[in-house]
Amino acid sequence: MNVILIEDELPAREKLISFLDEYDSSIEISGVSDSITTSTALLKECNPDLIFADIELLDGTVFSLFKEIKVTTPIIFTTSYDDFLLDAFNTSGIAYLLKPFSFQQFKNAMDKYKSLTEKKSRISDSQLEILHKTFSARNYKKRFTSKVKDTIYIIETKDISSFNVEDGVIVAITKPNKSFILNEVSLKSIEEALDPSLFFKANRSEIVNINFIEKVKRYDRDRLIIYLKGGQKTIITSSRNTAAFRDWLST
Repeated sequence: MNVILIEDELPAREKLISFLDEYDSSIEISGVSDSITTSTALLKECNPDLIFADIELLDGTVFSLFKEIKVTTPIIFTTSYDDFLLDAFNTSGIAYLLKPFSFQQFKNAMDKYKSLTEKKSRISDSQLEILHKTFSARNYKKRFTSKVKDTIYIIETKDISSFNVEDGVIVAITKPNKSFILNEVSLKSIEEALDPSLFFKANRSEIVNINFIEKVKRYDRDRLIIYLKGGQKTIITSSRNTAAFRDWLST
């Protein structure tokens, strides 16, 4: 078995090498890289069985690398942040180790890799889809941040009644009618990070939290008006999304 390490921190590389040796001394490290540039060359040269990849590298995130090069090799991600969970499992990721991780956590990730590759040397698309669905069902974004001058506000996702696009910026609304400007670049990226059983994109510029809906009425022939609890702003579904919204309410 051979692996490559994509990691820009020397202590982290040394820790991975030590853990690999402790787990199985026969594992061969085919190459080590610390940037997108060197990793691109390394992946073209090597054909590893497993990749260990830090996410934030010297010249960008590792996901930009995987957009350029199609990688079917299983990947175990290692990072100090949990902001990239969904992105990790939209690639060939099979495990996500949050630094500082223990040997037992490392071992669990390696055991998962072994169980997935007992019969095949590459993970099938169907297995990756199962992993992605399982992971996504458990790891939706729990909080958002809003920076105002020198202050960073933490907003729990469960407390947000709606997300709105206002004058080109994304705003989170909490009860009672308090708004926070978010750093997210698009409403679509927010929608993908939310639990779809709780949040629904009612129209092109608004996402609503079902726990804050007080009542829904007909607005016109093919649109509905959503009234939020506490006298907050109303939201009107788009004609295109009205039928799906009705189905969502009943699930």
